[in-house]
Amino acid sequence: MQSNSSKDLYNYGVVAGGLAVFLQLGYYLFIDQFSSLGKVSDVVLLLSNFIICFWSVVEFKKRNNAFATFKEVFSIFMINRIINITLSLGFVVLLYFVIDTDFRDLVVEKQYEMQYEQLLNRNISEEQMESQLAVLSEWNGKNIKVYLFTWLGYIIVNAIIGLLVGAAMKKNNPVF
Repeated sequence: MQSNSSKDLYNYGVVAGGLAVFLQLGYYLFIDQFSSLGKVSDVVLLLSNFIICFWSVVEFKKRNNAFATFKEVFSIFMINRIINITLSLGFVVLLYFVIDTDFRDLVVEKQYEMQYEQLLNRNISEEQMESQLAVLSEWNGKNIKVYLFTWLGYIIVNAIIGLLVGAAMKKNNPVF
C-alpha cells in the first residue's frame, strides 16, 4: 500500500466513529433509541458510516489516478470500519459501565420488554417463551462479553462487505 493511503486509513474512520459516538450521546441525552426516531437514526447512521468508508476508498482511488489494488481497497475500508466500530462500542461500554450504569439497566430492561412482546405476538408455547427469555436474560447488556462479541460480529460482517467492496472497486495499474 502506498504512503498516501495513511490519511484514508484513519481520518474517515475517526469521522464515522465520531458520528456514531454523537448519536449514542444523543440517545443518552435526548432520544429514546427504541422510538421510531431512534430506529430511523440507526438506519441513517448505518448508511452514513458506510458512505463515509466507501468515500474514503473513492478518494484514495482519485489520488491514485483511479487505480487501487484489492489489498489497498480492502485495507482502507476495513481499517476505517474497525476504527469506527471501536470508537462507537468503546463509547457505549464507557457510558454503560463507568458513566451511568442506571441508563444501561434501563436500556436492558426496554430490550427485554420488546423481546417479550415479540414473543407474545409469535404465539409460541409457554415453555419455548420461557427458554428464550432465559437465554435473553443471560445475554444482556450488563455483561461485557456481549459487547466483545458484538464488536467481533461487526468486524466479521464488515470484512465480508469489505471483500465485496475490494473486489468491486479494485483496478490494477496496467503493466506495459
